[in-house]
Amino acid sequence: THTSLQVDKQWQAGPWLSPFASFYWNTPATQSENLALAGRQSGVQLGTSWQLTSRTSFNASIQAQQFKSDFSEKIGESKQISLRISDTLQRVPVWQTYMQYDLQNNDIATSDLTRLMQQASISAPITPDAFLADKFHRFALGQRISHGTIGRQGPDVKGARYLFDTSMGYNFELEEIDFNISFGLGIRVFGGDELSVTGSWQNADINGQTNTQFNVKYFMDF
Repeated sequence: THTSLQVDKQWQAGPWLSPFASFYWNTPATQSENLALAGRQSGVQLGTSWQLTSRTSFNASIQAQQFKSDFSEKIGESKQISLRISDTLQRVPVWQTYMQYDLQNNDIATSDLTRLMQQASISAPITPDAFLADKFHRFALGQRISHGTIGRQGPDVKGARYLFDTSMGYNFELEEIDFNISFGLGIRVFGGDELSVTGSWQNADINGQTNTQFNVKYFMDF
């Protein structure tokens, strides 16, 4: 069992500009399959969204993170930048096409993850570079269909909330084309409570490995 904390805040700095900030501590990490299995992350993200026209928006964010194993062993530190331009083709449900650029530089720890080895009963060394690569550099084209925001407090749309996102990108470090798929469904059950199912598949994550994730969550609204 892990205790975690996340605080998100967004401001409206005018009709076209929306800065945002996020602080998170000891939340699940999802950048690679190994991190999803046995990793936690803490960090801060700062960014803003510009509504360039009634259909087109631009998002930019920077992020600093620290990764640890489930047993508090240091995996590495990361600095990231993400740029995204989206065009809305339909509003109900929201259907967008987008271009996205991601750059992530990682400082990977050098010590073996001995506590994780003991808990997993593995004699072979488990090293931090099994969880993170030195660098992740990707440009992608994609599309996203969504209705509401899964996990957001309060009813923001009528009926179920869902998303379906697909993208094709080029990984400059691996010099390969990759594919990503993510999906989600959130259903209101009692009052403002929500039961959600989310998942994703990548043919090449940050370490170049196939990554499949599946989550079931219950969100309680007090």
